[in-house]
Amino acid sequence: MNETNRKLVSGLVWSFLETIGPQGVSLVITIILARLIVPEAYGVIAAAQVVTSIATTFVTGGFGNALIQKKDADDLDFSSMFIFNTCFSVFVYIIIYFSAPLFVGILNESYDYELLVKVIRVIGIGIIFASFNSFYRSVLTKWLQFKKIFFVTLIGTLISAVVGIAMAYEGFGVWALVSQYMVLYIFNTVLFVIFSQWCPKLMFSFTRLRPLISFGGKLMMSSLLTTVYTNLSSLIIGNQYDSEDLAYYNKGINFPKMIVANIMSAINTALFPIMVTLKGKEEFKNYVKQFNQYSMFIISPMMFGLAAVSTTFVSLLLTDKWLPCVPFLQIACLDYAIQPIGIANLQYWKASGRATLYLVVDIIKKVIGIGFLIVAVTLKKGAVSIALVALISSIIAAIITLYPAKKYIDYSILEQIKDIAPPFILSAIMCLAVTGLGMILNTSLLIKLILQIMLGIVVYVGGCVIFKVKGFWEIIYFVKFKLRKET
Repeated sequence: MNETNRKLVSGLVWSFLETIGPQGVSLVITIILARLIVPEAYGVIAAAQVVTSIATTFVTGGFGNALIQKKDADDLDFSSMFIFNTCFSVFVYIIIYFSAPLFVGILNESYDYELLVKVIRVIGIGIIFASFNSFYRSVLTKWLQFKKIFFVTLIGTLISAVVGIAMAYEGFGVWALVSQYMVLYIFNTVLFVIFSQWCPKLMFSFTRLRPLISFGGKLMMSSLLTTVYTNLSSLIIGNQYDSEDLAYYNKGINFPKMIVANIMSAINTALFPIMVTLKGKEEFKNYVKQFNQYSMFIISPMMFGLAAVSTTFVSLLLTDKWLPCVPFLQIACLDYAIQPIGIANLQYWKASGRATLYLVVDIIKKVIGIGFLIVAVTLKKGAVSIALVALISSIIAAIITLYPAKKYIDYSILEQIKDIAPPFILSAIMCLAVTGLGMILNTSLLIKLILQIMLGIVVYVGGCVIFKVKGFWEIIYFVKFKLRKET
């Protein structure tokens, strides 16, 4: 592995640690809170986060990437963007505060109107803190300080965990979840300021800000489309069904979403600032190929494995009261296994300044997805059908994302499929083996889960060794290099 590849993999490893560490803690927290809090409370939070997550995207969806993409960004650029983003986030929160009753009015009558309005207005404050977090994360990312991002996120997650669990034990219900959410944002903001050692200066330039907003605004619109589309399913379920249905849907998609969204965020974090420095089709193509292989090598087995053990996992860790979420979890696992396909292509478009192409392709994908959602709502086949159309939309979206790479970096769809197919196929084989084992075992849930996980690891890693899956060997080489360097 050459020096450039080591730099890439090193950045990726720290980005993954920044994801896996805090998200491992978050997974434990989620399991504990799900056992302490009833599904209806989660339904309230899920409904509130439909509107707040969309609003948050306005301040976190692209402006930070504009700073990373600008090669010669200085203090004037950073200070101008900081002032703009802060003022903009306050403006967005004011809109959320006054429009909360209107949003709650379109939901099913099973929701507690007064409670939900209060929850939206409280967690909406997190939009302002999210703008700070996003900005400082971009600062550290531009400086390739992934290690600092890791510690900030981990410490904030641990502190919020203590608060959330303590309040849940005391019977605060939905407010335990709200408090956990807010404490995480507040402490992350404080820690980012401390770790970055950068403070905004009293300087501002519309001239510097204009191109950043132009580029970042297109990325923000793309992120907004994705967020709206992602939450549209929750909004439809919240409108057509009661809070328990929304809770089961949200909990079912939450586990695969937690894994994939954060891992892809780690990949994007490591990939984008490095891609900005590249030149020429060949360099871009090589990096896109590598990250296609890495992402599928890591994500495919996680998603197929989780789908295979889903019933055992939910019964053991969340208790049987959450078993109705299993179909949603299984469908979401397949959905999120497909979503990473072509993500490196999207990062290339951003890094090379093709924000318009990024936005246009994303609009096409979302229009198709909304079309499928309309069909699902019209057929009225239940909440599961909404999850199924999301899966179909992801398949189509992945194909659309692969297509432009042929024109810009001479990376054909066939080549891309060849690069991502081995780990995907091995993961599917592993899923069948693990599912079969779960069907024949007649042991305790804990032993069954352990044996299923062990079999999954053996089948997948064994397949990677036998068929020489490239992503596997690249990471092995990197670990060996680090061990030799330490000794």
